[in-house]
Amino acid sequence: MTLLLVWLLNAVALLVVAYLLPGITVASFGSALIAALVLGLLNSLVKPVLVLLRCRSPSSRWACS
Repeated sequence: MTLLLVWLLNAVALLVVAYLLPGITVASFGSALIAALVLGLLNSLVKPVLVLLRCRSPSSRWACS
């Protein structure tokens, strides 16, 4: 239920951004849902990789947990 709510709120946020910024267009709510799904999938795949790379960096001062 929470995942569905977050997905819908992301789609609404995309529509609001498209309304406010002139360079961004969204054709319909369905395309906003698809874009929100793609952004969510990218976030769930890329974020752990970036965290892992940051933890293994020799220049990182902080311990990773």
